[in-house]
Amino acid sequence: MNTMSPMSKGWSVIMACCLLALAVPGRPEAALAQNAEDRALHAKRSMVRALTHMRVARYNDAVVVYQEALRINPEHPALLTGMADAQVAAGDPGAGLFYIGQAVALDSSSVPVLTAWRDIALQAGNMTDALDASSRLLTRAPDMASVWQRHLLLLQRLDQLQRALALDAELERRFPRHTGLLRLRADVLEKAGRTEALVPVLERLLSSDPVEVRLARAHMRLGNATRAAELWERALPDPEAEAALATLAEDREFPAGAGPDTDSNGAKPAAAGRLPEEIRDIVEQDPRQIDLWVEGVRGFFDAGRYREAADFGENGLLLYPFHGPLTLATAPALVELGHAARARELVEAAIARSRPDDPWTTPLKDLLAGLDNPQ
Repeated sequence: MNTMSPMSKGWSVIMACCLLALAVPGRPEAALAQNAEDRALHAKRSMVRALTHMRVARYNDAVVVYQEALRINPEHPALLTGMADAQVAAGDPGAGLFYIGQAVALDSSSVPVLTAWRDIALQAGNMTDALDASSRLLTRAPDMASVWQRHLLLLQRLDQLQRALALDAELERRFPRHTGLLRLRADVLEKAGRTEALVPVLERLLSSDPVEVRLARAHMRLGNATRAAELWERALPDPEAEAALATLAEDREFPAGAGPDTDSNGAKPAAAGRLPEEIRDIVEQDPRQIDLWVEGVRGFFDAGRYREAADFGENGLLLYPFHGPLTLATAPALVELGHAARARELVEAAIARSRPDDPWTTPLKDLLAGLDNPQ
């Protein structure tokens, strides 16, 4: 019985076309982009094709795909950001900075665009742009603790101690007990010789319960990669946290230079204040954001909308096949719909392609055991 929704069928067609395009270079898709709807579809297909190339380290091929796509949609921020990521991955951060600059000119209020600008500027060695992007992020995402953390680290790197000191009162107001920021504030205050202000910050650090690292380790053992990343982010600049985030970034295929930014409550901005429908609309325009696929599935599932959760998850797995966290989010929705066999198929495939030390391997095996032995 065919239970695929119209939306799933649409993504399946897109993926089929994109896989065919990978096998047949030079496919004249551009000729099909005649109106706004066609151009939007072309942009979506192009991002999926480029993403497929990026996943198998064919960065130059991804650049070619984006070049073709930008001839049709020259003012598409997501395409420009994707092109910037691909250029950096291909070893040309200068070109990446050029394209992300165009994206910023078109959408200077987008947190993902500004984040990419900051990170690409750092890789290109353009500290002026990196500081500009980081400063704009403070105004666009003032409740995201990691934005402040990375801004303080950048100011310290540039030896701009007075600018860092000027932020201390605001940091005290917004994040009075954020361990990572307390550590950074202590570094700044100590370097500046502000002992009277330093002592209460250190006392707060001493009295706080440093559970972030221990809890992050536990969530990684459970396969909760998103929550683990949030906790590791809060534990920065702890060396173990930096190493763990680097591993998660590789495993979860974040765009180049991007990380799991969190707000003051440890929640991901992708889900904060957004309905799953809004998340779905975002990935329709920019399907490269794997975290949004996972959060969208969870959002639909938590709302009891199991059909939409399953469809959204299946669509994401077309782009990120065998992705552990996405499989863990999607399989329960399929079970709720009575499709346990399909859930088992996805889980078995994800386990077969997971490493033993992947944080989601054990939860996947536990889920499979539950499917084989339902209560």
